[in-house]
Formats: sequence, C-alpha cells, structure tokens
Amino acid sequence: MSDSDRFRTHVAVFLIVRNDSDEILLQKRQNTSYLDGYWDFPSGHVEYGESIHEAACRELQEEVGVTARPEDLRLVHVNQNFLDTPYMNFMFEALQWQSQPKVNEPDKVAEVAFFAPADLPEKCTLGVRVYEQAGFTSEPTYSFVDDTNFQEVMHEAFNPSNWGQGLAFSAEEFEARPGVVDGGDLHINPAERQH
Repeated sequence: MSDSDRFRTHVAVFLIVRNDSDEILLQKRQNTSYLDGYWDFPSGHVEYGESIHEAACRELQEEVGVTARPEDLRLVHVNQNFLDTPYMNFMFEALQWQSQPKVNEPDKVAEVAFFAPADLPEKCTLGVRVYEQAGFTSEPTYSFVDDTNFQEVMHEAFNPSNWGQGLAFSAEEFEARPGVVDGGDLHINPAERQH
C-alpha cells in the first residue's frame, strides 16, 4: 500500500465536567473561524508524545482552568467522523476535578456555563451532539458521523463553508498538522508541539 492510500485522521479529546446538579460544562467558541458561536466541551488535539488522558487533562486546564488527573478520567464515548477532515474523538468524563471553571482563553472562548442535558443551547458542536445522542451516559459508547447522517445528528445540513476556514487540507498541509494519525500510527510534527 502506498502512503497516499493510507487512512489518515486527526485525534482530539473532549472533557465532560458535571457539577453537583449533574449539569454539563460547555464553552462558547469565538474568533476561531471554526464553529464560532457554538457551544462545545473543553477540547483539543493530542500533542506529540501525549497519551489521550494527558491531552485531556492539559486541555481542561488550558481552556477552563479546571484540574483533573488522568486516573480521574473515564472514557465515555468514541466518535469517528468522516467529514472534510476525518477525526477520532475521545470523550472523557472527569470523575473528580478541582477549581471553578472560567474562561481561560478569552481570544477563543466567549463564556463558560453549566447546562442541564435536557436544556442545551441550540447551537452545539458535533462533539456535544453525538454524546447527547448517546444519552449522556457514563457507559462507553461509539458513534460514526459522515455526510449521510450529519443532519440527523446536528439538526442542520452539513455545509463546510458554515464551519469556518481551514477544514480542507492538501496532503502536505495535512501531514504537517499536529494530531494526525497515519495508518494507525500517531504522527505529529514535533515543531508544532506547544509546551
């Protein structure tokens, strides 16, 4: 098999943080050119050398100032999506966490808030919607999304131009982006790793 025939995907992590009322923490995206105005879980890409658990803890701290340890995370959902850019998304529930959630990246996040699962904002990202369809359960679940079932999951038609810029990449751009899985092996450009 040639390199051009190999499956390649990005790897991302999402964090489900619940308060004492069983409400779920979401953050409203802004100024990212990707789903601005939509509510999302704290989330991000796996960086070079990180486990998915380490990436989840790092993203939780970076984005909303909440601390959790890898052993305090439970994998609750895996989403595989084949839209413009394929992704493997790992969703973790933080069983224990510390600190009051806050906007830690005001250039990317307008606000953070807790929502009851039955009373989510109208505009939520794919990550939130696939976990909603799974019933917000703490038992491991899996979902697959492509252009044939996107509208059913998102309650809106898939239109890449509505999802911001930079969703389609040339082979060279795709290979150079952090968090790319190539044929089952994680390939991340170490020069793009943030410390």
